[in-house]
Amino acid sequence: MEEAILSDEPLRPAGKAKRIVNVMVDAFGYYLFLYVVMQGIKITAPNFLARWEQGQALAFFTNIAVFFLYYVICEGLTMRSPGKLLTGTKVVGFDGGIPSLGQIAGRTLLRHLPFEWLSIFGANGGGIPLHDRWSGTVVVDIVKEPE
Repeated sequence: MEEAILSDEPLRPAGKAKRIVNVMVDAFGYYLFLYVVMQGIKITAPNFLARWEQGQALAFFTNIAVFFLYYVICEGLTMRSPGKLLTGTKVVGFDGGIPSLGQIAGRTLLRHLPFEWLSIFGANGGGIPLHDRWSGTVVVDIVKEPE
């Protein structure tokens, strides 16, 4: 059952500047999360790290898995990542409701498309990135800016 998040006010997609700040803060958050995960693996499975350092494919897939976990945990539980917390934004469905776990997982996987992040600057779609358009989600302001 989907619950409406916003009031009768129309959705206000977050601006490009906030989206760029989100990316930068979340890149830092992701690398911090990756570091913590790798330290946990180092303690519990030291042989994995030796294989990880030798195999590019294993490192690549480990990074994708940790990236996926970072966003699915953050956005799946709270609709917000650390970057969104900082900028006063959150991810919602196109209807303003809580996005499904499938939508969150889809938008996270779509972020791996080459040059996908450049879609925020495109005229098609009003600057809404592909990972939002194709997953049926949008990042909106939740903090009202002073008028």
